[in-house]
Amino acid sequence: MVMSSLITFSRLYTNGIARSLTPLHFSTPRKKNKHLFVRSSLPMNSKTSELAHDFSPFLRIYKDGHVERLKGIEVVPPSLDPKTRVQSKDVVYSTEANLSSRLYLPENTTPTQKLPLLVYYHGGGFCVETAFSPCYHNHVNNLVAEAN
Repeated sequence: MVMSSLITFSRLYTNGIARSLTPLHFSTPRKKNKHLFVRSSLPMNSKTSELAHDFSPFLRIYKDGHVERLKGIEVVPPSLDPKTRVQSKDVVYSTEANLSSRLYLPENTTPTQKLPLLVYYHGGGFCVETAFSPCYHNHVNNLVAEAN
């Protein structure tokens, strides 16, 4: 029997605003909002609502540098999956860089048991979905359950 745990890495958002835009960071769980607003490191100007590029239905980019995501913003909170019995938990591992990870643990584990580690980095292409979207979350839950 092979048991595994899985960690996903992502960027921490506060009220839908990304607190840093390092290319190695990814999106994380957040409260359900109609849209996700991502601030870039570009300087702000007085024309904050002027649209620069419209990539509907995925995202809009504004001249002040912020990005409005329109699609793929639903997230699944960490929890015990009733079907797979896999437990997920979010952990912030760097408050300075606003980085967090989601741990997935299979059902039959003991506190002292050593588990193999599988690391999943969500690529997402920035504009669609997050590592905690239902599609990815369910896939990882099933993967960890099968490895159990």
